[in-house]
Amino acid sequence: MIAGTVNIFGPRALRSAYVAWGYPAWFHRVSGGLDLLASMLMMPPSTTRLGLALALVICAAALLTLARHREWKKTPSSLFLSVLVGYLLLTSFRF
Repeated sequence: MIAGTVNIFGPRALRSAYVAWGYPAWFHRVSGGLDLLASMLMMPPSTTRLGLALALVICAAALLTLARHREWKKTPSSLFLSVLVGYLLLTSFRF
C-alpha cells in the first residue's frame, strides 16, 4: 500500500521519472492505483492469488522499464520484490 500511495502522491522526481521513461505525465497515478489494487486483493484469502499475480505483472513491467532504460542500479530491489512475489504466488498453490 505504501508503494501505491507514493506513486500516486509521490515527489516530483518520481513523477518526472515516469515521463523520462516515456510514460504519460499522469501514468504515476495509474501505477499507484494498480499497486493499491494488488495490495487490497492480497488481503482476503479468496483473492490473494489474484493480488499476487497482479503484483507480479507490475514487478515485471517495472523491471522491463528499468532494463529498457539501463537503470541497473535500481533493478536489485525490483528484482528482489519480483522473486518474493513469485515465490509467494507459487507457494500459495500448496494450500
